[in-house]
Amino acid sequence: MCVAETKVKITNYEGLVTRKVSSIVFLANKFKSTIKVSSKVAAPVSAKNIFCLQSIDLSKDTELYITADGIDARNAVDSIAQLISNF
Repeated sequence: MCVAETKVKITNYEGLVTRKVSSIVFLANKFKSTIKVSSKVAAPVSAKNIFCLQSIDLSKDTELYITADGIDARNAVDSIAQLISNF
């Protein structure tokens, strides 16, 4: 299995509100890999579950760490990081 990880900073002035989080969950569920999101102060949570994602700090200027483990890990991490960067 392949493991990939990256870091992305939330730049949107609202942070990641529910609509944006649901977009992340929708995208994450397209991949076969296990995808986790964490921050400096939050333990990793599943990117495929909206309730898990909303349990961590998603405010502006928060750095998120995205990790994936599976056959499409690199593509999953890059796609989710790109989506967050585009908000």
